Amino acid sequence: MAALSGSIPAKGHYLVQGGSNGSNGADLPAPDLVAGVLNPSGSAGTVVLAKQPTAVALSTGSQVEPGGVADLLGYGTSNTFETLAATAPSGNTDVKSLNRTAGADSNSNAADFTLSATITPTSSGGASQDPDPAPDPEPTPNPALATIAEIQGTGTESPLAGATVTTTGKVTAVFPTGGLNGYYIQTAGTGGDLTATNHAASDGIFVYSPATAGSVQPGDFVRLTGTVAEYYGMTQLNVGAAPGSPSWSRPPRRSSPPLSPCPPTRPSASRSKECSWHPRDRSLSRTTTA
Repeated sequence: MAALSGSIPAKGHYLVQGGSNGSNGADLPAPDLVAGVLNPSGSAGTVVLAKQPTAVALSTGSQVEPGGVADLLGYGTSNTFETLAATAPSGNTDVKSLNRTAGADSNSNAADFTLSATITPTSSGGASQDPDPAPDPEPTPNPALATIAEIQGTGTESPLAGATVTTTGKVTAVFPTGGLNGYYIQTAGTGGDLTATNHAASDGIFVYSPATAGSVQPGDFVRLTGTVAEYYGMTQLNVGAAPGSPSWSRPPRRSSPPLSPCPPTRPSASRSKECSWHPRDRSLSRTTTA
């Protein structure tokens, strides 16, 4: 028996913490009363809310509003109940609560109480336990910084395909119409007379960005954040944000080294030299093949 004190408003709550049979489970919110002597069974029993400071003597069977009793709950195989005993959990490992919906009291425990796997003990102050607290969301990682050469890689596909990256480059060509909806950028300071030895990865890339293609022009130095993708065998950067967002900006021009020009060399019979866009990335440079 545990003595209560204070008052409970209509449809209010009063949380009593009973005894514990183990360390499993979540902690209760702060209870209104700690009564370790209360340790009801998980599968059968009778809980009485008495109107007197001493224990009440109850007969077996249905006991509806007997003297000295404000309310009672019989559950499971208990032989004392109101009209019919409420359905109980199958055992102590079947963790469920007996809930009375909206304070219903028809004087039938079976009708008024139902089992629920959602357990929300609530104190008089309204504090309740989250039955299944959601884990804190993982913070969104900052986009990785990568040069265009790191995005392109040396294989047939980008090693960063599907990743969100931030890179910088100078705009070398713009195609806002005609279906391309994008532009090419090249790492500032690259280009010139290149060979397979000093040009293992491409320094230029196509930026697919209908939102920004009309806002750039050749010579602009831009900082972009987008998703690396493969499109018909070509690596590209998909940038969806409009100019002015964190995904698109123009750093100061002083931080943009010029592109290296291609020397005016004519092709020979044994080697062909081309001063044009790189066949994979359209970077403005000289490529040499045997």
